[in-house]
Amino acid sequence: MQSWEILPLSRILEAVSQQYAGDVIGVELDRDDRIWQYEVKLMLPGGSVAKLEYDARSGALIKAKGRNLDQARKQP
Repeated sequence: MQSWEILPLSRILEAVSQQYAGDVIGVELDRDDRIWQYEVKLMLPGGSVAKLEYDARSGALIKAKGRNLDQARKQP
């Protein structure tokens, strides 16, 4: 974060709460192919778990998977 390679976790969690309904139950910061990524596990309202991957530098959602994830997505 100090060399401006990644965004603070608070910015990622803010993006998650704006995009999806549910509760964050876990977060990991990984470096994959020289790209920092936040992997967020989200407990959806129906009880299923989704995995969201965000680019830690830009905050862009890279990948989202999980059952009933479309139903948990908030409208822009």
